[in-house]
Amino acid sequence: MKKLIFIILQIIIILYFVVFLSNNSFIISFEINDFIFSTSSNYIFIVFIIFFLIVFLTQSLYFKSKFSVLKFITLKQLKKKEKGYSSFVNGMLALANKDYKKAIQQSNNASSYLKDNPSLSLLLKSEVFKIEKKYIELNLVYEEMIKSESTKNLGFRGLMEQYLRSQDYHHAFI
Repeated sequence: MKKLIFIILQIIIILYFVVFLSNNSFIISFEINDFIFSTSSNYIFIVFIIFFLIVFLTQSLYFKSKFSVLKFITLKQLKKKEKGYSSFVNGMLALANKDYKKAIQQSNNASSYLKDNPSLSLLLKSEVFKIEKKYIELNLVYEEMIKSESTKNLGFRGLMEQYLRSQDYHHAFI
C-alpha cells in the first residue's frame, strides 16, 4: 500500500513539473562555431523525458529478465537437490529392505544429483559397495570420505574395518 502511494505521489510531482515547464516556456540558445541555435525549452524537456523513459524501460526490462533467469536457475538447482535427497532416502530404505538393485540405482541417482555436496552420496555408495563386495571401489569411497570434514570419521572407520577384514592390523591401528 505504501509503495502504491509513493508511486502515485511521484507521478503527481512529475506531472506538476511538466505542466509548470510547459506553461512557462523560455528560449534556450547556444553557440557552436559561430552558429547560434535557439529552441524552445519545451522541445528540450520533451527530448529529456523521452530519453529518461527509454532508459527506465530498458533498465526495468533488463533487471526483470535477469531476475527471472536467476529465479529459474535457482529453482532448477533446488529441484535437483531435492531429487538427490529423495534418491538418498529411497536408497537407504532399499538397503534396509534388502532391495540391492534399487539401492544401486538410487546411489547412482544421488551421485548425479548431489555433485556439489557429495557426502550423502558417498555414504550411500559405501553401503552399496559393501553389499556388492567391491572392496577396491569401497576403499576409494572411504578415501573420498576422509577428504570431507563431515564424513571424515566414517571414512577412517571404514578404512579401519577394511584393514581388519584383510587382517592388516598395523594399518588398522594407524
